[in-house]
Amino acid sequence: MKEGVPQSSAISPKLFLVYINDITSAITSYVKHTLHADDFAIWSTAEYATTAKARVQATVDKVFKWSQDWGLKINLNKTVTTKFSLKTKERDVTLTMNGQPLTTEDTPIFLGITLDKRLTWKPHIQKINQRAICRSQIMKKLSGTKRGANSKILRQVYQGNI
Repeated sequence: MKEGVPQSSAISPKLFLVYINDITSAITSYVKHTLHADDFAIWSTAEYATTAKARVQATVDKVFKWSQDWGLKINLNKTVTTKFSLKTKERDVTLTMNGQPLTTEDTPIFLGITLDKRLTWKPHIQKINQRAICRSQIMKKLSGTKRGANSKILRQVYQGNI
């Protein structure tokens, strides 16, 4: 293989983590980060959006350089930016990678959590509520009085240990 790790191998996740472990060396000052497997996020807080944008853009540039040095391709279709703010006045904070503008997303999903630009958690709560309603309706169908499942099966479905 020229680059990457073997697909579906038990050791692949560990090899990948070792491979990208030093990506954090590309983080500039005043920028925070989190790295979970292949999910990577960076952010900066500042009184002015232009200050935060400059800090994050500098880090994006360094991360892109790091990826080139190590032969990794960053998927620009999965790379998104979000400006979290309580201010109602919109400011342009478009970030670029390798000269291409990154997609701005108002409700990004990170590690299964749906965020929103005002950090109200409303989209995430709505999504969880919708899933709960759907599962509740399935349980109602399964527990019908004439042809429904017995209590043991319903308990297993409810607990998710089928």
